[in-house]
Amino acid sequence: MGAVIERMHGVRFGQTQVWRILGALGFSPQKPEKRAIERDADAVRAWKRSSWPSLKKKPGEKAA
Repeated sequence: MGAVIERMHGVRFGQTQVWRILGALGFSPQKPEKRAIERDADAVRAWKRSSWPSLKKKPGEKAA
């Protein structure tokens, strides 16, 4: 990002300052989700529709 800022605006910032600027603008480091290679998207979708609602905590419920 520092190189893009320098190329577009002619201003050079250090890496720490670039992170501070991006943080002040609401950006944060993003990490990809770890997923199994053999993941079955259809099975996950079906599980979310059938099983997940009964497991999800309802508003006002206390944890077990």
